[in-house]
Amino acid sequence: MIYDTAPEDFKPKVSVAACFVEYGNRVLFVKRSQHVSQPGTWAIPGGKVEKNETPVQTICREMQEECGFELKNPIFLHTVYIRYPDYDYVYHMFKEVLTDKPNITLDKDNDAFDWLTRDQANALEQKNALILDEMPCIIKVYGDLEFGSIYEAENAV
Repeated sequence: MIYDTAPEDFKPKVSVAACFVEYGNRVLFVKRSQHVSQPGTWAIPGGKVEKNETPVQTICREMQEECGFELKNPIFLHTVYIRYPDYDYVYHMFKEVLTDKPNITLDKDNDAFDWLTRDQANALEQKNALILDEMPCIIKVYGDLEFGSIYEAENAV
């Protein structure tokens, strides 16, 4: 379950940063390897905030490590507070809009990647193939809109 503000008894185990990397009307998703938590599910790239690291530093480092390319200008979107049955964590969401599709080189924590449309992400959610609580975060960022539509609306003349 996700919250906009931390519940009174919220005790985060970790803080995580993730980035909605848009290219056209698609967003980059990675498929988690068998040796990580929630294996075989699809997720927005990201990872744990290390000690003495800001969330923006984390997402820049994680994107380089996980996908092999550099973010140029990650824009902070939201921080939410997520409660799993066994632990709580803080989730910082960023977005970067690309004009050129990068070459992706995955690390050992991910088995595959894909540039998904909103309909494709919704279909994965219907099959329980998205990481737990990813869809509520997608909804927080995009509402019912297609991927890429926020950028287009912000930059419309």
